[in-house]
Amino acid sequence: MDISVIASLDHVMHVHSHNFRADEWLLYYLQSPRASDGRGTAFGMLFTEAGELVVTVVQEGVLRLRRSAPAPASL
Repeated sequence: MDISVIASLDHVMHVHSHNFRADEWLLYYLQSPRASDGRGTAFGMLFTEAGELVVTVVQEGVLRLRRSAPAPASL
């Protein structure tokens, strides 16, 4: 099966601190606690090198597969 549709249904980004630099080292931690029935949710957190949580992100998405045509019946 091929993927026919991928879309972001909802996404948000919360900035907890403005005292960090995006051009310095940041750790991005991502987890996806649920992905089934063509939908998935992902949670991410950005930490500074000192361990400070500076950004939280959440995204929900949809994925649809293109179904293959059934094989023709043999005679």
